[in-house]
Amino acid sequence: MFNLYIIILFYLLEHINGYYAIKFSRNFPIEKESTNLTLFEFIKNRVNNIYKTEILIGEPSQKITGFLKSDFHGFFLSNENCPESAFFEIEKSKSIKIIKNDTKIKFSDTISFNTNSRNNEIIIKNYTLSINKLINERLCFHIGTQLSRTGEINLLTELHNKKYIDNYNYYYKISSGDDIYLFFNVSINNNMNYKIIKPLSSYNYSTYQMYQSWGMEFEDVFLNNKTLYYAREKSVVQFDINLNCIIGTFYFKESFDKFLRENNIYIKPLNYKNQYYVYFFEKNMEGIDIIKNINVKFYHEETKYYFTFDYNDLILEKSNGYYFLIVFDVKIKYKWTFGIPFFKKYKFIFNLDSKLMTFFENTNIDNNTNNIKEQKMKENKNITLKIILIIILGFIFIVIFVLIIGILIGKKFFGIRKTKVNELLELYDYNSNKK
Repeated sequence: MFNLYIIILFYLLEHINGYYAIKFSRNFPIEKESTNLTLFEFIKNRVNNIYKTEILIGEPSQKITGFLKSDFHGFFLSNENCPESAFFEIEKSKSIKIIKNDTKIKFSDTISFNTNSRNNEIIIKNYTLSINKLINERLCFHIGTQLSRTGEINLLTELHNKKYIDNYNYYYKISSGDDIYLFFNVSINNNMNYKIIKPLSSYNYSTYQMYQSWGMEFEDVFLNNKTLYYAREKSVVQFDINLNCIIGTFYFKESFDKFLRENNIYIKPLNYKNQYYVYFFEKNMEGIDIIKNINVKFYHEETKYYFTFDYNDLILEKSNGYYFLIVFDVKIKYKWTFGIPFFKKYKFIFNLDSKLMTFFENTNIDNNTNNIKEQKMKENKNITLKIILIIILGFIFIVIFVLIIGILIGKKFFGIRKTKVNELLELYDYNSNKK
């Protein structure tokens, strides 16, 4: 019976699931950037700046930096594309188990993440990884959140396989200029106003396969409430959480140039190493009020919704002037990429299993966070009730266990006493009769 209690206890503990959050910080802190921002600093901080976190691997643990990648799916160690890296000394880990030792070393070990929360600490035992056997170089983790194309397992799918989480939902919470949180295992509040959106689909003619990725298609684009001439074609938008601006198409660049000329603003965009075009406006220039009243709208037919960006979303004000946060990539001319300005304003939950996005219409991201907190409080109450139930059941089992043991011991003890009493009585009767 005591073994039955242990089984029930572990079953309940394993099925008490709440949401988890991994904290990421900018590789180059934006909050410390200069007020007199140069073009080089703008590109470094707003375009080519990636989120990172600290991952502990092995026992005793070794620190290796992990980078958030929204352009691919997997979760793995690599010596490539590592802005920051460290050596992983396999021989020092006491918890490592070598699975395969070939051209690649496949192994399992303990990993844990920076969550800034003891209640949601993520420690995964026996997580399977692999590294190149011939590489004795500094490594980093790549943490992908894109939809799978080749069937590889990423962090969320592995957490689901190991029963740490019970769904594939995740979303990004922007905490400050430098920090974001990746929330996962979150539930969707059915009382909120939301719509389901399918991801982008594209066909690869070289592999004859259809691929899906996180993004949207917009039917119309408006600049200061005027429809742009190329709106007859759908505008394809992909999402990139690392991007601290928006990458625009060259169609929009032509329309923006025309818009500036019509308002007597004659400037040329800054050219950064023939890679990006960036618009910069001096504070005392003529017609600057037009820039302060700018707005860009994207109309999404499926949801019948206008996604709008205004001065607060599109203009970065510094002491030396104003940077336009729609940047133009020389190589990527016909596709939009939405970054932080989009995620700060609009709330999406992504599901890696269903491959669907949940958009919360007319809902402020802070309100969503409060709802998540309320949901977490309810989850904590449920967890508390379950723990109380476990304690009560444990107490009952222990009492019953003690009673049963007591009865068995009592029967044995009193049985011995009874035997001895009978022997004494018989001895007494025998001696009495003899006398």
